[in-house]
Amino acid sequence: MQEERDLIVNVRTKGISGIDCFAKTGIAVKDVLSMLDDEMSHEEILNYFPALTREHIKAALEYRKKMGA
Repeated sequence: MQEERDLIVNVRTKGISGIDCFAKTGIAVKDVLSMLDDEMSHEEILNYFPALTREHIKAALEYRKKMGA
């Protein structure tokens, strides 16, 4: 399960800085984390970003923990 989540988040480089995005979506992990910080529900986030699944949200939360943010 953890390995699957590791494959969901990857780093896409745009210019000089890298943007942490969900694989094959171009959706920034920080955008989802920001929505969670703003107390949006998982359902609201999934409606806003139909390309994402609950696994993406779980991966974002684990990514935050891993990055120490």
